Amino acid sequence: MLVDEGVFAPYYDSESYYTTRAPRTIIGSKADGTICLITMDGRQADLGYYGTNQQEFNAFMKYYGISDAVLLDGGGSSTFFVRENNKFVIKNSPSDSTNTIHTDNKNDWRN
Repeated sequence: MLVDEGVFAPYYDSESYYTTRAPRTIIGSKADGTICLITMDGRQADLGYYGTNQQEFNAFMKYYGISDAVLLDGGGSSTFFVRENNKFVIKNSPSDSTNTIHTDNKNDWRN
């Protein structure tokens, strides 16, 4: 857990996982039960996407009142997509240029 009932996981400034800016994806909830799905893009300085380190991401979650959260993914494969008009549409800018989501051709999100 990144956040458990408003208590944030320890931050270790001696470990690169916590200090390096990277893309991150979490699912979290607020005290009122609102579910939050968040993807932070990173590793694309030319687009202005730097990612966050753990301390920055904690500050973001605290600012938006997220009281419970779990890290789902991080790095280049962090991808946020939604279904629109019966197709899946990517809503962020994954830094990994390879297609890491696999579907059958009939429902391929890239179509």
